[in-house]
Amino acid sequence: MLKNGDSQMRFEIMFTFEHIINGLGSAGNNIHREIFKLAKTYI
Repeated sequence: MLKNGDSQMRFEIMFTFEHIINGLGSAGNNIHREIFKLAKTYI
């Protein structure tokens, strides 16, 4: 059960990052790779 909760939390965090980057418009293209590289490391 805990593993499923961890997976759901990771999904929610990445989903939130996706919405933030989409909200930045063209400026989000420049930082997209860096944000996801860091998120992958720490999540």
